[in-house]
Amino acid sequence: MKKKILYFDCFAGISGDMTVSALLDLGVDFKILQSKLAELNVSGYSLDFKEVMKNGISAKKFDVKIDKTESHVHRHLADVKKIIQESTFNDNVKKLTMEMFTHVAVAEAKIHNKPIDKIHFHEVGAIDSIIDILSVAYCIDQLEVDEIYSSPISCGKGFVNCAHGKIPVPAPATLEILQNIPINFTEIPKELTTPTGATIIKTLVHKFKPLSNVNILKTGYGAGYHDLEIPNVLRVMLGEIENESDFVELVTNIDDMNPETYSYIFEKLFKNGALDVCLENIIMKKNRPGIKLSVICHENDYKKFENLIFQETTTFGIRKYPFTRSELKKEFIKVDTEYGKINVKAGYLNGKMIKYSPEYEDCKRYAEKNNVSLKTVYDLCKL
Repeated sequence: MKKKILYFDCFAGISGDMTVSALLDLGVDFKILQSKLAELNVSGYSLDFKEVMKNGISAKKFDVKIDKTESHVHRHLADVKKIIQESTFNDNVKKLTMEMFTHVAVAEAKIHNKPIDKIHFHEVGAIDSIIDILSVAYCIDQLEVDEIYSSPISCGKGFVNCAHGKIPVPAPATLEILQNIPINFTEIPKELTTPTGATIIKTLVHKFKPLSNVNILKTGYGAGYHDLEIPNVLRVMLGEIENESDFVELVTNIDDMNPETYSYIFEKLFKNGALDVCLENIIMKKNRPGIKLSVICHENDYKKFENLIFQETTTFGIRKYPFTRSELKKEFIKVDTEYGKINVKAGYLNGKMIKYSPEYEDCKRYAEKNNVSLKTVYDLCKL
């Protein structure tokens, strides 16, 4: 099965307007976006969308032009939320927009040592940033991708003027938002990545890795404001990849844990969504008998289960193995028996049912209720 992905190639950094420009260049309809934005309960701006050249590369440029009166308006998070919630965008767009603004608010609150609801959004609270972030959320919703990846984020150096005066590049808010995200520090004396660009990456991206084995469907270029030695563009690629490692097996060997703990960890792993858990008797180093604990989970969840294993067992290390698996198409069928309806799981290969299995818990319940053997109930579940 193929996954539809979006890849942010941030070799020249990223900003809000660059992102909107690149996503529109992928094919999102600007006129529809413009009409949706016109319904916002804000004024004092106009939109410009055109094609420009950056170092010989044709790129789109989405620009929010602000009236002078609007440029002095500062908003709190509650003000931004009210504008978003009163808009006609769908719930998914609203949710994504508020996630992005919340990342900025948390960063600003930490830097200025203020409660999050007391933070004034200066540049990011201005209407151009509201338009940029809301437009990004809308474009992402329209593209309907399964996952979003990114390259490391390029940052420049030097200083930039803001509402608080001159501050270093990358801006403190940008660095705060980009914690735990791979960054490339360049010698380019410009602000390549803005707080808005950083929060877009923080909110949207699932993985940071180079592209491989991808079928590129379309490429979009969003232009920045600078003229540099390199093209000041954000390149965004729409593509397809095979689901090659949707699952992960976490394995650890344990020889010093109270056996009673395994029952507890089993229950906790399954309660948190593990797909399978098993134990295997092994002989470890120094000829010690031990237990190999194996946990299968979705790749996106493996960190959660790693943390749980570290917290609840005596292990100091866990091995991780990405893998794929083949599955029959499954269907649950209710079968009428003399004891009641029982769920039966049927498996199909090439459209033909090749096996079925009664659900254990159903059969157990009816066996105990009617004082008959489990086998008796199983034998009644014929398809």
